Amino acid sequence: MIAPATPEGFQPTARAQVIGGKTWTVPVLANGIVFCRNSQGDVVAVSVAN
Repeated sequence: MIAPATPEGFQPTARAQVIGGKTWTVPVLANGIVFCRNSQGDVVAVSVAN
């Protein structure tokens, strides 16, 4: 999910499922890319840069 950080509350502006299965590891943000890994070893990299 993508949501602006505001004092008024959490209002998602975008949502997507990028990987299936169980994900025990925490997603990592590095240089505008979010990396996600599931328990089967699959890795997905999603660009969130403008």
